[in-house]
Amino acid sequence: VQNMDYLLRVIQESGRYNNLFSSHERICTKDYLVPETNITIPKGRMVKIFFKAVENDEKNYKNPKCFDPDNFLPENEPNKFAYQTFGQGPRACPAMRYAIMTQKIFLAHFLKNHRVVSSPKSNMGDIELDPKDGMFSIKGGVWFKIEKRI
Repeated sequence: VQNMDYLLRVIQESGRYNNLFSSHERICTKDYLVPETNITIPKGRMVKIFFKAVENDEKNYKNPKCFDPDNFLPENEPNKFAYQTFGQGPRACPAMRYAIMTQKIFLAHFLKNHRVVSSPKSNMGDIELDPKDGMFSIKGGVWFKIEKRI
């Protein structure tokens, strides 16, 4: 599982391309002068960082507008701070490695025995979150068929 580099890139690109979160919030712990400006963020202020623009910037990924696992190839020099699926720094998700490993094990085992194919109800366009049904609910649902490999 450790050597499944392409599968890792698919998981990373899935998180980047269809990130379930649009921002991170942090409380400023001390007065902070934003470099090269005269703006000071006061201690105690909530700071909200929206990162969709960062994830779609060509300075950070080779092919940001399309689903392309090769965005995470080392030779394409992806900006590691632009990848916000698990956050960054001291407040990053402590279970990131476990989550990625779990996904890799599940996908390797599942796809070895099954195929996932579209169904007539499949939404082949952009995925839209449905705010009425909760945080991770996709508008119209997710429709697909699972076929056993022979």
